[in-house]
Amino acid sequence: METAPQELPKEVAWEMQIIRSEKSSTWYWMVFFVAALVVFVGLFMDNILLAIFAIAGGFAVIIQGSQKPEHVSVELNEKGIRINNKLFLYEHLESFWIITEEEESNLLFKSEKALGPSTRIPLSEIPPELARAYLEQFLLEEEQEESFIDMLGQIVGL
Repeated sequence: METAPQELPKEVAWEMQIIRSEKSSTWYWMVFFVAALVVFVGLFMDNILLAIFAIAGGFAVIIQGSQKPEHVSVELNEKGIRINNKLFLYEHLESFWIITEEEESNLLFKSEKALGPSTRIPLSEIPPELARAYLEQFLLEEEQEESFIDMLGQIVGL
């Protein structure tokens, strides 16, 4: 006797809070030191543009690092993947991959745009099997690595 395949819900939705790690004064001093070092190198090499980018980059990293926790809603539906109010249509996505590491699962999906990086979303309390079964209806499952920017952000603590 064969069992009928489990019917999938019309949408899979969850909410989460992105908690950023608390930054110590040492972290801010390190950002300032690295930015100042790059500014010095830029000025030493008569590269004013490098110095300006280092100052802007230092400010951007400090502002990003000091942001408060963010509330995010995610929904997988028949049209695409919605993160807050932004909808990523399946027709503009190439593939997805689910990474499970130490009790935490993340959904990665890749855009078809040449400069579009893969996007990483924590699955929170959603079972990875449910997300995989739902997305397989619309996208190809293809192994992906986390982007360099995501890994760098985790190392730096952003």
